[in-house]
Amino acid sequence: MSQNPKFTVMKTLIKKTVAIMILLVIVITVSSGQEYIRLERSKTLQLSKTSEKKEVIIKVTEDYNYIRIKVQGQVHKGDILVELIDPAGEVRRDFTIKTGSAAAQGISLGAKGYVAGEMERAYRDPENGNWLVRVTSGDAEGQLRVYSLLIYNPRTNMIELEQIEKDTDAHIG
Repeated sequence: MSQNPKFTVMKTLIKKTVAIMILLVIVITVSSGQEYIRLERSKTLQLSKTSEKKEVIIKVTEDYNYIRIKVQGQVHKGDILVELIDPAGEVRRDFTIKTGSAAAQGISLGAKGYVAGEMERAYRDPENGNWLVRVTSGDAEGQLRVYSLLIYNPRTNMIELEQIEKDTDAHIG
């Protein structure tokens, strides 16, 4: 006894539909089970004619697999040195903002003008421990903002990190 061709086609469509439904359930279950942690912080340091060193500590634990540090400064008078120091004590990056630089030379900055500078670094799988942003300001006047972004995502790839960075830039401007 042979089966009706319409019945065979219908049976095949039902099998394919069930297979697609099972696949969708698996994909949704796996996707919703992904863990994602994001911790963003910001601190502003006021610089006012004191030659003290100021520090911002960023604690990194094994809970994070990505760190991004952004430092933005504006100086009305004097010079500042900013250093990014890893947990081992190694200076990973530094930069200086000088009001007496060639771009500002001969210009009276006063209360209305300033020289600005910015530094940004990012690391995948950063060393655990205290990362340090150290500011040496001499007799400088101005302010410095330190942003830190810590992320944990077990499946993070470079494309995702680029999007995370764009989102962060849009947020911290």
